[in-house]
Amino acid sequence: MQLKAEIENDEAVVKNIFYDGLGRVKEEQNPYFEDFSSSLSNASATVNKTYYSYDALDRVVRVVNPDTTSKVIDFNKWSITDHDENDNKHEYRLDAHGRIVNVIEYNKNPYENNKEEIYNTSYQYDTNDNLIKITDNEGNEFKFSYDSLGRKIKLDDPDLGVWTYAYDPAGNLVEQNDSVGNVITLSYDKLNRILNKNSTDVNISFAYDKEYDGTLSNITMGSVSFKYSYDKRMRVVKEEAYLGGNWLETGISYDSMDRLIEKRLPSTDLEYFYNKQGKVRRINDFINNASYNAFGSILNRSYDNNLVTRFSYYPSNNRLSQITTGSLQDLAYAYDNVGNIRSIRDSVQSRNYSMGYDGLDRLINTTINDDLYQYEYDSIGNIKRAVRTDESKRKDL
Repeated sequence: MQLKAEIENDEAVVKNIFYDGLGRVKEEQNPYFEDFSSSLSNASATVNKTYYSYDALDRVVRVVNPDTTSKVIDFNKWSITDHDENDNKHEYRLDAHGRIVNVIEYNKNPYENNKEEIYNTSYQYDTNDNLIKITDNEGNEFKFSYDSLGRKIKLDDPDLGVWTYAYDPAGNLVEQNDSVGNVITLSYDKLNRILNKNSTDVNISFAYDKEYDGTLSNITMGSVSFKYSYDKRMRVVKEEAYLGGNWLETGISYDSMDRLIEKRLPSTDLEYFYNKQGKVRRINDFINNASYNAFGSILNRSYDNNLVTRFSYYPSNNRLSQITTGSLQDLAYAYDNVGNIRSIRDSVQSRNYSMGYDGLDRLINTTINDDLYQYEYDSIGNIKRAVRTDESKRKDL
């Protein structure tokens, strides 16, 4: 299947998708530019692809990315195991109903010679498939209670404490109590639209009009108010805000595709212009011109002050590789296989950053020129220790 969209300069954005004999996506080519033609064109032989492999049950078991990295998913009777592009492993264990009952995370501890650590989070359910308890690897328990209609009525959280919830006959939340005595009450009209939200700190009221299908017309929070007006397509065309004793008005206009084309602010008017990709090409008094690549990512943005920001990307995966803005900015980026930033080179400030991660994609070290920052975590992701090494001096942060 070929997807083709006409853009400026008699060009088109083309994307090709290939299927196997069972109708499954086999290959997916990155989008690219070519001269526009309404007829089917031959797929480019030089554009990177994503490849998919399946098992006998039509489940994706392997994905090879356009940059040649790959991830693998293993399906067993009672578990699913995925290996990401860095070969880090997560295992999901299932019960007889197909519900996840354990998530097993495998980490290599960089502070103990990459010793493998296994973290287990368990999940329990009631007979109605409601999640009733989560137990993390540190033994902390998160408990949930429900009424006969499956609505959550109680949360017991080791950090937040005990919260309770109450509902009206229509199922709307009408009261929430937290562990320190804060109470939020809510009321609704006959159409189940919220009318009031009252709490210890602030009372909020909502009003609706009748002309445009009951759209929200007013919000009042103490001495602050907001008003909304709509057109016949129920798009907001005017916003009014009462702040500090004054009304501030914003007018909004749209085109036939519901895109914002004008915003009239108290101090200025902004007009928006689009290219054939549907991307913002120009904003008066701000952006003179903007261009994009076949993925739709910004390539160049020129401003009213004559500055130009340029963006470059790795062609295989469209990750940002460089940003430059004249002599003000020059940043270059490098990534690991899953997309974590491994390094940033700041040529303007003559500063280099490098980062390292553990098997759970948690930041474990950052080097800024000659300064090293290290981070240690417990098994549930809390930072246990942060250390800075500066000019051979080790300091706890």
